[in-house]
Amino acid sequence: MKPGLSSKLLVYWLIGNAILTICFGLLLALICLFPTRAPALHALLVEGSLASFLPYIIFILIFSSFVSLSFYYDSRKR
Repeated sequence: MKPGLSSKLLVYWLIGNAILTICFGLLLALICLFPTRAPALHALLVEGSLASFLPYIIFILIFSSFVSLSFYYDSRKR
């Protein structure tokens, strides 16, 4: 770890990133579930080369962030 980086700042950074990642995954899921709200983005996601991997990407984004947050909250209880 860098000498000038406090652990409290690092925790805030990781929690912020986890929350933003969850929001991004939920946004992708909502675009796929409700295509009439954002037709251009839906067409870009579905017709692109990542269309077959999109459900897995959404799952990994949301699940990994929840795992990170659960490890953080578990470590605070100790």
